[in-house]
Amino acid sequence: EGLALFDAAAAVDEALLVPIHLDLAALRGANGMRSALLRGLVRAPARRVVRATGGAAPTASGLEQRLAGLSGEEQVAALVKIVCAEAAGVLGHASVDSVEPERAFKELGFDSLTAVELRNRLGAATGLRLPTTLVFDYPTPSVLAEHIRDEIAPPAADPSASVLAEVDRLETLLYAAGGGDPVKITARLRALLRKWDDTHGGPAEADSAPEQDFESVTDDELFAVLDEELGTS
Repeated sequence: EGLALFDAAAAVDEALLVPIHLDLAALRGANGMRSALLRGLVRAPARRVVRATGGAAPTASGLEQRLAGLSGEEQVAALVKIVCAEAAGVLGHASVDSVEPERAFKELGFDSLTAVELRNRLGAATGLRLPTTLVFDYPTPSVLAEHIRDEIAPPAADPSASVLAEVDRLETLLYAAGGGDPVKITARLRALLRKWDDTHGGPAEADSAPEQDFESVTDDELFAVLDEELGTS
């Protein structure tokens, strides 16, 4: 009868409502054996997942301390395990191994409700404010783990950025000052540049430049020298 009904349904172009008897208790106990078609009819209660560490989910502060002593790759690997463990718990799986890190959350069986539940679990574990569209923005456990790592431990800032910002401020100040003694300012900048080159092993461009008589140069020529020294010309 089942095959006959299937053949009849395959021959019809329109969808039909079919009254059938379902053993919901049996479906609820099937867990991972349920087909995607029937998975939305019943929702089994999530079971606590047996974690590889044998302990409870990490707290946000404990997680940061744990990641602090790891390399970038090790941090991502540790977060992948956490994401997979929480995903397995949401889906009701008894083992973390049932969640493949490179497999899409949609393929694993996540829908909008389970996606929110996973977001809440990971938010509690990491201390981050995560979006409700988390599993859609970062479609696999591996990609999501990399995102969480970047949020918890962002890449170190370029140490030269603050120095260059101060150089920009100095440049603005030089052009805004207007007055003062340009000869003294130029001499001070040249001395600072020579000191920098001596400390960091770079040749000072001023050493190879011909000596200039600052008493006879115009203001425009002095500013041209400053532009050359600061690399803005």
